[in-house]
Amino acid sequence: MHQFPVLVSKRIGQYNIQEIDTLNHTYLVSFRLDAVLGSGLNWNNRTCEDCGSLSGGGLAYDVIEFEEKIITKRRFGTFVTAGATARFYRLGKERLNLSLYYTQGLTDMLLVPVEYRYNSQRGSTTLRIRGSGFSATLGVPIRLKTFKKSAARSG
Repeated sequence: MHQFPVLVSKRIGQYNIQEIDTLNHTYLVSFRLDAVLGSGLNWNNRTCEDCGSLSGGGLAYDVIEFEEKIITKRRFGTFVTAGATARFYRLGKERLNLSLYYTQGLTDMLLVPVEYRYNSQRGSTTLRIRGSGFSATLGVPIRLKTFKKSAARSG
Protein backbone atom coordinates (compact mmCIF):
# COMPACT_ATOMS: atom_id res chain seq x y z
CA MET A 1 0.00 0.00 0.00
CA HIS A 2 1.36 3.43 -0.92
CA GLN A 3 0.82 6.52 1.23
CA PHE A 4 0.82 10.17 0.18
CA PRO A 5 1.01 12.35 3.31
CA VAL A 6 0.66 16.09 3.84
CA LEU A 7 2.59 16.95 6.99
CA VAL A 8 2.96 20.03 9.20
CA SER A 9 6.00 20.37 11.44
CA LYS A 10 6.43 22.61 14.49
CA ARG A 11 9.59 23.02 16.55
CA ILE A 12 8.82 22.16 20.17
CA GLY A 13 12.28 22.51 21.64
CA GLN A 14 15.92 23.25 21.01
CA TYR A 15 18.66 22.32 23.45
CA ASN A 16 22.21 23.64 23.12
CA ILE A 17 25.27 22.39 24.94
CA GLN A 18 28.42 24.51 25.34
CA GLU A 19 28.51 27.57 23.09
CA ILE A 20 31.94 27.75 21.39
CA ASP A 21 31.41 30.83 19.19
CA THR A 22 29.34 33.61 20.76
CA LEU A 23 29.44 35.76 17.60
CA ASN A 24 27.82 33.16 15.33
CA HIS A 25 26.04 31.29 18.16
CA THR A 26 27.72 28.01 17.30
CA TYR A 27 27.38 25.24 19.85
CA LEU A 28 29.49 22.16 20.36
CA VAL A 29 26.34 20.00 20.40
CA SER A 30 22.71 20.94 19.67
CA PHE A 31 19.52 18.94 19.70
CA ARG A 32 16.23 20.04 18.08
CA LEU A 33 12.86 18.34 18.49
CA ASP A 34 9.99 18.84 16.02
CA ALA A 35 6.40 17.60 16.32
CA VAL A 36 4.81 16.37 13.08
CA LEU A 37 1.08 16.06 12.34
CA GLY A 38 -0.67 15.30 9.10
CA SER A 39 -3.12 13.41 7.01
CA GLY A 40 -3.07 11.80 3.65
CA LEU A 41 -4.25 9.29 1.11
CA ASN A 42 -3.67 5.52 1.03
CA TRP A 43 -3.47 3.95 -2.42
CA ASN A 44 -3.77 0.20 -2.84
CA ASN A 45 -2.64 -0.99 -6.26
CA ARG A 46 -2.20 -4.68 -5.43
CA THR A 47 -4.03 -7.15 -7.66
CA CYS A 48 -4.27 -9.87 -4.98
CA GLU A 49 -3.40 -12.70 -7.36
CA ASP A 50 -2.94 -15.27 -4.59
CA CYS A 51 -6.11 -14.45 -2.63
CA GLY A 52 -8.12 -17.51 -1.72
CA SER A 53 -5.03 -19.66 -1.35
CA LEU A 54 -4.83 -22.29 1.35
CA SER A 55 -2.18 -21.65 3.99
CA GLY A 56 -1.06 -23.84 6.82
CA GLY A 57 1.53 -24.10 9.49
CA GLY A 58 2.32 -25.37 12.92
CA LEU A 59 4.75 -27.36 14.96
CA ALA A 60 5.03 -31.04 15.84
CA TYR A 61 1.46 -31.89 16.96
CA ASP A 62 -0.42 -28.63 16.38
CA VAL A 63 -1.93 -28.01 12.96
CA ILE A 64 -3.24 -24.60 11.94
CA GLU A 65 -5.04 -24.25 8.62
CA PHE A 66 -6.79 -21.19 7.30
CA GLU A 67 -8.26 -20.04 4.06
CA GLU A 68 -8.51 -16.38 3.17
CA LYS A 69 -10.69 -14.62 0.65
CA ILE A 70 -10.99 -10.87 0.38
CA ILE A 71 -14.58 -9.64 0.29
CA THR A 72 -13.98 -5.87 0.18
CA LYS A 73 -11.14 -4.05 -1.50
CA ARG A 74 -10.80 -0.28 -1.83
CA ARG A 75 -8.22 1.44 -3.96
CA PHE A 76 -8.18 4.71 -1.97
CA GLY A 77 -8.57 5.59 1.71
CA THR A 78 -7.50 8.19 4.24
CA PHE A 79 -5.20 8.21 7.26
CA VAL A 80 -3.88 10.52 9.97
CA THR A 81 -0.33 10.50 11.28
CA ALA A 82 1.58 11.98 14.19
CA GLY A 83 5.18 11.78 15.24
CA ALA A 84 8.38 13.49 16.20
CA THR A 85 11.71 14.21 14.54
CA ALA A 86 14.90 14.69 16.53
CA ARG A 87 17.78 16.46 14.79
CA PHE A 88 21.29 16.28 16.20
CA TYR A 89 23.87 18.99 15.39
CA ARG A 90 27.59 19.21 16.04
CA LEU A 91 29.46 22.45 15.44
CA GLY A 92 26.42 23.95 13.69
CA LYS A 93 25.99 21.15 11.12
CA GLU A 94 23.25 18.53 11.19
CA ARG A 95 24.85 15.14 11.73
CA LEU A 96 21.94 12.78 12.37
CA ASN A 97 18.13 12.77 12.47
CA LEU A 98 15.67 10.28 13.89
CA SER A 99 11.94 10.25 13.09
CA LEU A 100 9.22 8.18 14.78
CA TYR A 101 5.65 8.15 13.40
CA TYR A 102 2.35 6.46 14.16
CA THR A 103 -0.14 6.25 11.30
CA GLN A 104 -3.82 5.39 11.82
CA GLY A 105 -5.82 4.36 8.77
CA LEU A 106 -9.37 5.70 8.77
CA THR A 107 -10.77 3.59 5.93
CA ASP A 108 -10.93 -0.21 5.70
CA MET A 109 -8.89 -0.96 2.59
CA LEU A 110 -9.32 -4.75 2.77
CA LEU A 111 -11.76 -6.93 4.70
CA VAL A 112 -10.61 -10.53 4.86
CA PRO A 113 -12.87 -13.17 6.48
CA VAL A 114 -10.67 -15.92 7.89
CA GLU A 115 -11.84 -19.38 8.91
CA TYR A 116 -9.31 -21.49 10.72
CA ARG A 117 -8.93 -24.90 12.30
CA TYR A 118 -6.61 -25.44 15.24
CA ASN A 119 -6.44 -29.18 15.84
CA SER A 120 -10.09 -30.12 16.45
CA GLN A 121 -11.42 -26.60 17.11
CA ARG A 122 -12.77 -24.30 14.42
CA GLY A 123 -13.10 -20.54 14.46
CA SER A 124 -13.48 -17.50 12.28
CA THR A 125 -12.66 -13.81 12.34
CA THR A 126 -12.43 -10.85 9.98
CA LEU A 127 -9.14 -9.06 9.38
CA ARG A 128 -9.46 -5.31 8.72
CA ILE A 129 -6.52 -3.78 6.89
CA ARG A 130 -6.42 0.02 7.08
CA GLY A 131 -2.77 0.86 6.53
CA SER A 132 -2.05 1.61 10.19
CA GLY A 133 1.35 1.17 11.74
CA PHE A 134 4.51 2.52 13.33
CA SER A 135 7.54 3.69 11.42
CA ALA A 136 11.03 4.86 12.29
CA THR A 137 13.71 6.39 10.09
CA LEU A 138 17.30 7.19 10.87
CA GLY A 139 19.03 9.63 8.56
CA VAL A 140 22.55 10.88 8.00
CA PRO A 141 22.63 14.11 5.95
CA ILE A 142 25.00 14.07 3.00
CA ARG A 143 26.13 17.39 1.56
CA LEU A 144 26.55 17.18 -2.20
CA LYS A 145 27.36 20.83 -2.91
CA THR A 146 27.89 23.99 -0.89
CA PHE A 147 27.00 27.28 -2.52
CA LYS A 148 28.86 30.39 -1.38
CA LYS A 149 26.95 33.60 -0.83
CA SER A 150 27.83 36.18 -3.44
CA ALA A 151 28.98 39.61 -2.26
CA ALA A 152 26.46 42.42 -2.77
CA ARG A 153 27.36 44.65 -5.70
CA SER A 154 27.16 48.39 -5.40
CA GLY A 155 26.02 50.33 -8.40
